[in-house]
Amino acid sequence: MTKPTLNHARNTLVLFATGLFILLLGATSIRTYAKSMNVDPTPTPEITQSSAPATTLQTNPHEDGECLDCHGNPALTGLTMDGETISLYIQPAAHQESFHSREGGGCNKFCHQAQATYPHETSTAESCAVCHWQVSGQAPVDGKLVFKLPYVDARAITLEVNTSCKKCHVEIFESTTDSAHTRIMLEGNRYAPLCSDCHSGHDISLVTRQGVSDVCKKCHLAEYTTYKGSVHGAALEADSNPDVPTCAGCHGSHLVSGPGTTDFRTATVKICGDCHSDKTIMDKYGISTDVLSTYMDDAHGLTDFFRKTNLENITRATCFDCHGKHNILSPDNPSSKVYPENLQSTCQQCHDDANIRFPQSWLSHKKIDSGANPGLSWTNQISLFIVVAAAVIILALIILDARRRIALKVKAGRNNGK
Repeated sequence: MTKPTLNHARNTLVLFATGLFILLLGATSIRTYAKSMNVDPTPTPEITQSSAPATTLQTNPHEDGECLDCHGNPALTGLTMDGETISLYIQPAAHQESFHSREGGGCNKFCHQAQATYPHETSTAESCAVCHWQVSGQAPVDGKLVFKLPYVDARAITLEVNTSCKKCHVEIFESTTDSAHTRIMLEGNRYAPLCSDCHSGHDISLVTRQGVSDVCKKCHLAEYTTYKGSVHGAALEADSNPDVPTCAGCHGSHLVSGPGTTDFRTATVKICGDCHSDKTIMDKYGISTDVLSTYMDDAHGLTDFFRKTNLENITRATCFDCHGKHNILSPDNPSSKVYPENLQSTCQQCHDDANIRFPQSWLSHKKIDSGANPGLSWTNQISLFIVVAAAVIILALIILDARRRIALKVKAGRNNGK
């Protein structure tokens, strides 16, 4: 019984060795053939594991040229010339809900005409190996498909694409010519706001009243923080109050201007007056609509009204000089610039020698009436009576003098006739 058992074991060992030899020979032949065809063999499990699943495209962009075949891949990444890494991924759902997509415009119809074909005109030969990394044998690092871009930095891409907005939005684009943002750009600041900075890039939408502040705060965070705490900003943030001014309501949306320009200072009275003289709005909050008329009747308003059209620099106080720019508060708020205890320092912005009694000469947008200011009311009425009486007397003297002169000429003519 022992001999047959040994023979069986020997036969089994021979068969196992023969099978192993055949497997090794087959693997060697496959690898040799792959190298002769300049193609790498199927990646090992270790290489496959080192790359993210997203590095394998599910569709072939060569066949249909669909942008999202590539750009719908979260692994798609760009590397600018200065080494900045940016994502080239476009979220399909966000793009489909964008304003342009709803208008039936594809990527290269409106914005990316230079990338209308695939591979793109700017693509280099080495770009092929990024997607076909199995061929190059260089597996993606951290699961990213990194393409070298022919741009200095990410801002250069934004600047190039921004010019495409002009093709459709001609009038709006031209209205930005005199904008504060355009002037900053012309002065050399490449990061001055462009179309996509406010309206976004691929998920383009109209900017709502509530969204205006969120857009502006990306650059003007300090101003936004102050505005948020003001009487206007608090109402907008709390319940999207449609009556309060937003950033665009005062500064404009495309033709943006600020308090440092003459045009803005001269327009301030109208900007504030349009709302504060509207009874349908002011009656909701118990605010008098006399603020505009009383301002135009005092020294500040009269001076601005008669001089604003022919002076480059308006030195008289406008609305925001007294009430603040973004930090406008209720007059009853102790932090308000027009709160009684704060009026002296507010007046001293222009009147250096203003003492504590100086603000009392200002009526604070109040009309002169016998109830609140009996002394001023009588003085005003007496002054008005004197002015009217003087005008009537002067007019009467002129009429009497003219009548006398005419009578003398008639009499002289009769005497000459005789």
